[in-house]
Amino acid sequence: MKVLMMGAACVTLALGFAASVAAQGGKAAHYHWKATVSLDSGDPYNCGDPPYPTYTIDVEGQSLHGISLDGESRFVRNIVLDLGALRPDGSGRITAPNRKGVARYFDFEPGTGPRKFRVRHEDRECVFLWTPS
Repeated sequence: MKVLMMGAACVTLALGFAASVAAQGGKAAHYHWKATVSLDSGDPYNCGDPPYPTYTIDVEGQSLHGISLDGESRFVRNIVLDLGALRPDGSGRITAPNRKGVARYFDFEPGTGPRKFRVRHEDRECVFLWTPS
């Protein structure tokens, strides 16, 4: 049984977009890639067993969309993130509640374009790493 709510892939895409817009003098950039998800920390017994989903990430303007290639399920959801809270270098944290109101944290590294990011929930030990593939 998978016990994870996905959505971080969207965050990664958004980070690259925000940094790119700043570098292009406010011109909106568009990024598109696939992200694979792996368990970065936490016990698989509590976090769900692999394989984890793969997402298509689309960033346009300040919006990141992450769509699971396997479709949605009870534990896997598509995500939409507003990237406006990221720093000018593309780094930062975006907080977005899941459908039960529990905060999910999307942590982006600095940079532009596709990059790694981590997703965690405030009520779980699990940290998922989203990696461009």
